[in-house]
Amino acid sequence: MAIADVKIVEGKYYKKCLSCSEYFLTKKSHLQRRKTCSKRCDSRRKRTMYQGGGNPNFGNRGEINPIYKGGTVSSYGYKLIKKPEHPNAGVDGYIFEHRYVMSEHIGRPLREDEVVHHKDENRLNNEINNLEIMSRSEHTKLHMKDYGIVRCSLGRIKTIKRTRPIPRDEAYEIEDDVKQTERGAGGFGSTGV
Repeated sequence: MAIADVKIVEGKYYKKCLSCSEYFLTKKSHLQRRKTCSKRCDSRRKRTMYQGGGNPNFGNRGEINPIYKGGTVSSYGYKLIKKPEHPNAGVDGYIFEHRYVMSEHIGRPLREDEVVHHKDENRLNNEINNLEIMSRSEHTKLHMKDYGIVRCSLGRIKTIKRTRPIPRDEAYEIEDDVKQTERGAGGFGSTGV
């Protein structure tokens, strides 16, 4: 903070706003902390300060990012990997990992009508022994076996309901290794008082 950015008039401190260059009244204890005269000026200052190279995370994408764990997960729960040169990749260069693994296994790109099925229904388990290639109609028939049609008294379709429970794998089960006595009488962290 330069001394020229602060004015003292009749014992009151005025500091120059970094956004609009107007002087604003502030406390002596806030001279280091306050940068702008208002929230509007502060948001304008941050917008310009964090653009491009001024942003500490600028260019910190993908493998360069220290918290990158490899790939990304789609909103449908499938793992995506960046393979822009692959024929099945989208316009953004990403491909579903299970489709990439299967196409590498069979040695050719997958056709549009081919679906890769996860045998254990775990969308993140993309090992080749868990994947199976089938047509879209076969895949739909396979999954519709788990559902039944619920009809109203007039015979109209009311809803579709799952008849078979979702299979639980050992990887999904949460083991409770904390005994009830260790928890206390009233639950976690309770002293029972």
